[in-house]
Amino acid sequence: MSTANNGTPGCRSCGAGSLEMILSLGRTPLANSLLTQKQLATPEETYPLDLVFCPTCTLVQIPQTVSPEKLFREYLYFSSFSDTMLNHAQTLAERMTKARGLGSQSLVVEIASNDGYLLQYYKRAGVRVLGIEPAVNIARV
Repeated sequence: MSTANNGTPGCRSCGAGSLEMILSLGRTPLANSLLTQKQLATPEETYPLDLVFCPTCTLVQIPQTVSPEKLFREYLYFSSFSDTMLNHAQTLAERMTKARGLGSQSLVVEIASNDGYLLQYYKRAGVRVLGIEPAVNIARV
């Protein structure tokens, strides 16, 4: 992220420094960062969760960046554990395969593909797939 002349974070897209606060949810721990029994005795790391608007390019964004190492080294949530997510993924893949005429010559690429919960339905339809997953433990799966 760029930084405005006054040292505050600038817009992620255009670099403008005058971002307008839309909503602040205060400080919050990272999603799915479940603690062990031993970790409960130590204060949990939290990060600002703010939503800002750039009047120059109209991008709505969060101004703070958490390092990918912290976010994705060992991610605990597997999307395929949710029947709701699986049903949605199947419906979406079937609809997009039909609407876009996808077949064996097509390629569906999903960034942050988690455990392949979406791509499995394209693959079943004979579409080639590529999942890109930053979480080391999930990418192994």
